[in-house]
Amino acid sequence: RARTRTRDNTYQTQVIGAATQFESNLTSGLDQRLTYGLDWSQAMIKGVRDGTLPPYGGVFPDQPFPNTTYTLSGAFIQSEMEVGDFTITPGVRFDYYRIAPSTSSSSNGTSQGYASQQAATSAGHAFTPRLGVVWSLHPMFAPYAQYAQGFRAPTPDQVNNGFRNLASGYTSIGNASLKPEFADSAEIGFRGYDKTISYSVSAFDNRYKNFISQQIVGGAGRPSNPTVYQYVNLTNAHIQGVVARGDWRFEKNWGLEAGFAYLKGDSTVKGRKQPLDSIQPLKALLGLRYDEATWGVRAEWVWNAAKSLSRIAKSSPEQYATPTYSTLDLGLYWKPAPNFTLNANVNNVFDTKYWRWSDVSGLASNSPIKDAFTAPGRNIQVSIRYDF
Repeated sequence: RARTRTRDNTYQTQVIGAATQFESNLTSGLDQRLTYGLDWSQAMIKGVRDGTLPPYGGVFPDQPFPNTTYTLSGAFIQSEMEVGDFTITPGVRFDYYRIAPSTSSSSNGTSQGYASQQAATSAGHAFTPRLGVVWSLHPMFAPYAQYAQGFRAPTPDQVNNGFRNLASGYTSIGNASLKPEFADSAEIGFRGYDKTISYSVSAFDNRYKNFISQQIVGGAGRPSNPTVYQYVNLTNAHIQGVVARGDWRFEKNWGLEAGFAYLKGDSTVKGRKQPLDSIQPLKALLGLRYDEATWGVRAEWVWNAAKSLSRIAKSSPEQYATPTYSTLDLGLYWKPAPNFTLNANVNNVFDTKYWRWSDVSGLASNSPIKDAFTAPGRNIQVSIRYDF
């Protein structure tokens, strides 16, 4: 008789934090609104994998990462100034982070899925300015432009992590040398609204230094030589895109929404330019809704383009490229009381078989287990919400 396999995995996060935001209106000579504040949080993160019949090559109990204290703090100030038909918004933000793993994480007798020599402390900080301008030419046409610098700190699971699934031929490791990501972002666009229509169109150009991306860094996808995933810093990355959305309330209770997003990205590693695999294919959405005071229904059609082989970084064996797909979701909500809402959704109504590009990174085109990576078929969701 086959032995019973059980799993008892725990992931615990305790977070304490505080955030403040203040506003001051200055009217001496120039209409100006200052917004400023502070935020701070500290998370204590623990995790243990346990059970019976551990996977091939593994042992129980097992820690996928060390017990970690993750601290994030920041301060910001922004000025919003009205100059004729123009609104000018300069600002600056300061960010600080610290990842501090415990040196006694495995004192409870668990083995370490992560490599103990990789359990590293990581910390950093940055000042990031921004400047935005909006020209209120007309309620239905307001051009705008903005420039901003960005900062993204590594997370504990990116720095100190260890996960093995040797039977399926892959493993994930941390990167103790992972650096924060910086970005220079420029955006232009226009937007507008009236009583029945609202819309926005924007184009952006983002250039990154030390872009954080999960990459395949070794292995051949076999239990004896598993594919190795790791978050690494790409030397440079460049992402461009166009995003548009619109909403039209064409009758009292009827509304139509539409939108699309197109992105293109490339990275440079050791002087070699290649497509950035984290970029999603072209996506378009069309939705129809009907709303009454206490209930409403909606239908949402989403179309995703195929992932072009020419926009996938070269790999061996060749990476699986997701085909074009579309899905239809239906939803209903009912509010029997002002603070009580019942939601019911039927997702993927036509039971379409499809793959999300974000789910198949590293999957070979000739893999015999591609079906294991498909998105959910037709499914029903029911939820209750109470606001107080």
